[in-house]
Amino acid sequence: MSASFRKGSFIGWTRFQHGDFQCTVVTDGPLKIGPPANGFPKADPNEIKALLTAAFLPTDSTTLNQNLLIVNTGESLVLFDTGCGVNQSFGKSSFGPQVGPDIGRAISNMRATGIDPEDIDLVAITHAHPDHCWGLVDDTGNRLYPNAKIAISATDYDYWTDLSHIPEAPTQHKKDAFSGAHYNLLPYRDHLVFVKDGKQVVPGITAHAAIGHSPGHHIYAIESRGET
Repeated sequence: MSASFRKGSFIGWTRFQHGDFQCTVVTDGPLKIGPPANGFPKADPNEIKALLTAAFLPTDSTTLNQNLLIVNTGESLVLFDTGCGVNQSFGKSSFGPQVGPDIGRAISNMRATGIDPEDIDLVAITHAHPDHCWGLVDDTGNRLYPNAKIAISATDYDYWTDLSHIPEAPTQHKKDAFSGAHYNLLPYRDHLVFVKDGKQVVPGITAHAAIGHSPGHHIYAIESRGET
């Protein structure tokens, strides 16, 4: 595993081997989503506090780590999801001002590993929620992965890019989920690969349906030299 720490400070990436595949993890930065109770409104606040305390985590705020995997199969360079990306207006509108300036680091961290975004052959999207697909384009709508195909289920693509859902969405966060997916995915509409349950997206990487969290949510199995 390559060193991802320099003089005690995290530099945003690490690397390991999976069978014959070289795997690199980069971070898009910490996503701060406010008090834990906001995300679990039906849970007992005391139980939430006890769980966080036991894990040595703050009880008054929640931070999610947006870690993105890049797999070099030898034939293809595949990125899994993209983080929240660089559009601060979407981020602050959807997650609140506490989201801060620390998201949107995937591209710079990727380059630090020696991988250029132009080298990515396929971006495999698990689902079109904000912290998974909002890092596909820049602030002006230009594709950050200009040579990549985008793998996503047709169900998720059709649902989240349909702006007719916005008027009925109950919160600004949910409204942004549709407008943000539309903004990020439409520039790739001629570069889409629709995944199906049990089908390979490239040799060694297979999509599997995991419907529920999102209408067309898929996960990916990565297999090389007997390791999965």
